[in-house]
Amino acid sequence: MGGMRVDKWIWCVRLAKTRTVATGLCHTNKVEVNGSPARSSRAVRPGDEVTVRRAAFVFCYRVLDLPGARLPAREVPSFMLEVTPEEVLEAARRHRQIMRGLGDAGAGRPTKRDRRQLDDFLDW
Repeated sequence: MGGMRVDKWIWCVRLAKTRTVATGLCHTNKVEVNGSPARSSRAVRPGDEVTVRRAAFVFCYRVLDLPGARLPAREVPSFMLEVTPEEVLEAARRHRQIMRGLGDAGAGRPTKRDRRQLDDFLDW
């Protein structure tokens, strides 16, 4: 039984918006398969555990099946199982809420200066 490239799997199950973003995650060592760093060409198979680091959070997923193409959001649960600890998911939810609430409603995107000040404040 063959596998699927890890960058393509990440894109197909909607963990990355584009295939290029998925490949970039692999190239910046933010993806692991079964505990070892994965290049974008690494094959994943059902039963493998894929770990993706985004911001300060580590998300873990178990590969259940290999999709043929990018999936509609409602079909994703039949191809992967989220095995991320609940405390990490809760911390990520709180982080998203905080980031959403930082800007003034209707003010538009933050400027580059605003982003730098925010990064300095949050000490990324």
